[in-house]
Amino acid sequence: MVVILENAEYSARHFNFDRMTAYLGNDKETIKKILLLVIKELKLSVKKFEEYIFNERLEDIKHTAQKLAKTTASVGLDRLCTLIRKLENLPSFDSNILNHYIYALKSEIRLAKKLINGYL
Repeated sequence: MVVILENAEYSARHFNFDRMTAYLGNDKETIKKILLLVIKELKLSVKKFEEYIFNERLEDIKHTAQKLAKTTASVGLDRLCTLIRKLENLPSFDSNILNHYIYALKSEIRLAKKLINGYL
């Protein structure tokens, strides 16, 4: 396992490198391209979530979350995937809960970007 931060256990809870390499292989260039696309997708998805919350579009939130959960799971962003699954499984629209999740999502994305950039 690659150590990015001083605390490898902390890193591993957020970014499962073994899962990523099992899914993507060991080609550094391919991994780099895919992880850069993941970062881009994360940024776009946050903007979508904020728009959907503003417009109270729960089904669009769930649909975007479903796609993003698959992406984050496949590259080993476990904590991020868990959080996104919560958005996907919301039973009803609640702006307070959604805004709380978006805040947590942004925090986790910042950490994921740091871990990814450290890996690249």
